Amino acid sequence: MKYVLGHKNPDTDSIISAIAMADFLGDGYMPARSGDLNKESLFVLNEFGIESPELPELNEVEGFVLVDHNQEAQMFDGLDKSKIEMIVDHHNLGGLALLSPIFIRIEPTGCTATIIYKLYKEAAREIPENIKKLLLASILSDTLNFSSPTGTEADKMVANEIARETSIKIDEFAAKMFKAKSDLTGMPISRVVSADYKEFEMGKFNVGIGVFETVDPAPALERKGEIVEAVRELQQEAGVDYIFFAVVDIVVDMAYLIMPTDKEKEVATAIFKGDLEDDVLKIPGVVSRKKQMVPSLQKYLENV
Repeated sequence: MKYVLGHKNPDTDSIISAIAMADFLGDGYMPARSGDLNKESLFVLNEFGIESPELPELNEVEGFVLVDHNQEAQMFDGLDKSKIEMIVDHHNLGGLALLSPIFIRIEPTGCTATIIYKLYKEAAREIPENIKKLLLASILSDTLNFSSPTGTEADKMVANEIARETSIKIDEFAAKMFKAKSDLTGMPISRVVSADYKEFEMGKFNVGIGVFETVDPAPALERKGEIVEAVRELQQEAGVDYIFFAVVDIVVDMAYLIMPTDKEKEVATAIFKGDLEDDVLKIPGVVSRKKQMVPSLQKYLENV
């Protein structure tokens, strides 16, 4: 068995890209997940009657196809890099070293799903109806319905084409997805902090950045004290040099950056223009970890 696998702490694009790419590759390839699904991903799969992928069985695997990531820190724990045969991604290439050449498709799109849609079209393959709908959901999720600077014209073109073919109303469906994404009901604060958490190498430092995207930041910000404590615990567990957690208001395009120590505050206030109050830096216009937070932090920390 060969697994198609997204990154740890999977988001909707990571899960859907694994499902769609496994369908594209065909027999012998199975979608898998590298962690628990978030509420948005569960909503999407339930909406279209798709079962959630299982965790991979590493003792049975013959090969891996990685989607939506390529940095080693974001790979499933215990994954044998020598068995990676393909990467399909929309993030910057993160210094992965392999012993053998592999197929790599990386494009600066808003999500991996758009690239997979292109693969179907280039191969003149019919896309199953349920896969089309999943790909649309993935695009809307990763681009925040095109309110994020990560979105591209290619993403918009694919989304509009799928919407026409499936009769899905983009704004209405996106609103339902984002409502599910924002729901904190029954979620321990440790899960809120870690559900969309990634680690990056920035110069000589390892940096962790968690994000919680929501249409209403108030319920999360009311638990700021709990979040700070959970972020500190995650930093100790992960062993990163710096850690940041952003509550992102996707309605008004505002990031509330929560920082556990003065070290993070010193870095963040040197980079981002915003108001700092009680461990929270309010940053207007920032919604994207990939396009805004990571590049700014990387540029600063690589010169420290």
